[in-house]
Amino acid sequence: MSNLALYSYYLVQAISFLPLFIYLKWQKGCNFFFTPLFLYVSINFILILTSNFFEIFYKNTFPIFHISTISLGALMILILRSFSSKNKAYCNLGLFLLITIYLIDFFIFGGFWENNYISNIAMNIIVSAMSVMVIFDLINLEDDVIPNQLEGKFFIVMSFFVYNSSTFFFSLIEHKIRTELSSLFYVSYLSYLFLELVHYALLSFGIWKSAQK
Repeated sequence: MSNLALYSYYLVQAISFLPLFIYLKWQKGCNFFFTPLFLYVSINFILILTSNFFEIFYKNTFPIFHISTISLGALMILILRSFSSKNKAYCNLGLFLLITIYLIDFFIFGGFWENNYISNIAMNIIVSAMSVMVIFDLINLEDDVIPNQLEGKFFIVMSFFVYNSSTFFFSLIEHKIRTELSSLFYVSYLSYLFLELVHYALLSFGIWKSAQK
């Protein structure tokens, strides 16, 4: 089972390039390199590669987790803010809370080489809540919105919800089942990796759909 989990982990890492590839191939425009969505898919892939470097040479990937939490969390909120017509103020509040909790977690409870458990949980809760609000916001949009773009945004937001809600749940049970029931840890971890694949699939489809006329 451990080998299966390891192979599945590297498979998910490889598939993380798919959203970036689709964005570069189909999303064309004068500012397409400077959008939060492009930054999200590109930084996510770069951080995954960097985490392997830290694992090999430092045997510690917590610094990458710190960077991932604040950078990807902030970018997801900015993407949700750009998709929303009614909840921008809530997205601004969510971004402020994420940055505040991250700074407290980093400077008071942890450090660069320690686990950022609190801020990561906060990111999952904030982005999941923001995602639900934006999903309802998209559902209530008027009919004159371009269907492909609306559907694309919906799939992208759903991908954020799937990723953050599954990460939140796994984070809650990870420590206890890792220390007491190792077989259940692998089962839950494989389930988490599957949902991460779903995240990349929904994100990729949403990016592709948004680019269609």
